[in-house]
Amino acid sequence: MEGTNGFAIASLVLGLTCLAPVSAAFGIAALVQLRRRSQRGRGLAVTGLVLSAVWMVLAVVAAVGGLAYVASHPGLGGVHRNALGQVTERTEAYVDDLRVGDCFDRHSPTALHDLALLPCDEPHEAEAYGIVTYAGGAYPGSRKVQDFAEKRCAGLAADYNPDIWAYPDTLETRYYWPDRDQWEDDDPTAVCFFTDTRGSWTGTLRRSRTSFTDNQLRYLDAARIYNDVMDAQPDGEPGDRPSVYRAWAGEVADALEKEADLLDSDDWPTSARRPVAAFVRQNRAAVPYWRQAASAADGAALERALNRAFAQYGGEEARAARVALGLSTGDDTAGLAT
Repeated sequence: MEGTNGFAIASLVLGLTCLAPVSAAFGIAALVQLRRRSQRGRGLAVTGLVLSAVWMVLAVVAAVGGLAYVASHPGLGGVHRNALGQVTERTEAYVDDLRVGDCFDRHSPTALHDLALLPCDEPHEAEAYGIVTYAGGAYPGSRKVQDFAEKRCAGLAADYNPDIWAYPDTLETRYYWPDRDQWEDDDPTAVCFFTDTRGSWTGTLRRSRTSFTDNQLRYLDAARIYNDVMDAQPDGEPGDRPSVYRAWAGEVADALEKEADLLDSDDWPTSARRPVAAFVRQNRAAVPYWRQAASAADGAALERALNRAFAQYGGEEARAARVALGLSTGDDTAGLAT
């Protein structure tokens, strides 16, 4: 005997590593050589060929199954959109297919696929309003990924519609976040979306800045300074995280002062001057309360100061200013559900 045939050995090794076509070629070559040579390896070559056949059968089964799945989920082959990127017909899709402005139905609360995208002028139960992109790096863990998405999604609602008071009280903000596998597949993004607790609705919640007047945008942009800081309220109880809450209270005071400075002007429309001025006065009156919270000596004093500060919010003044400027007061958006 001249030893074991090299092609036979290669066929077996490659057959074990899923390289079916190459393994089969080496197995056939080994059997041909073994007819003329006094070598061992016939069993190895035959085993390599068998493994190759098994892998090929599995590949065919997977391909057929994949084609059948795509056939039963036509949207997976491409979402139907017009030149503006808007969905034009109901299409089965993945979360990865969602774009800002897409309306959709969820087939289950947690599924990352089997979404049904559809035109926003048809009844739908969800609407994507933002995409959150993470910095990447090592996966930080599910809790941190979710916390980051939750905070970023809160701020993006005002990008989707500058007048956040126009969102109904029944609206909820939710998000899909990347799991470890998606993160490691270089897809570190989350999708922010709205749902309505009362059911599906027709039409989009989106509103562009161009649909507002200059005075309306001036008011909304100033108000957003305060709203963004309030959206960033720390997690947990003030008594458990006093230093964090004190710092945040200082940021709220700064935001109120800046908002008041931007709104304090005589060049508002005549009908809006007095209500806007009243709102400015209320904001400035609230600032000392937030400063007191920012300098509270201990957790108990901090909680008392925060309660007093929250009570200073000028809701009625804001409502009057909005009426004068032709903005939503929230009363016109009791619910979207159809």
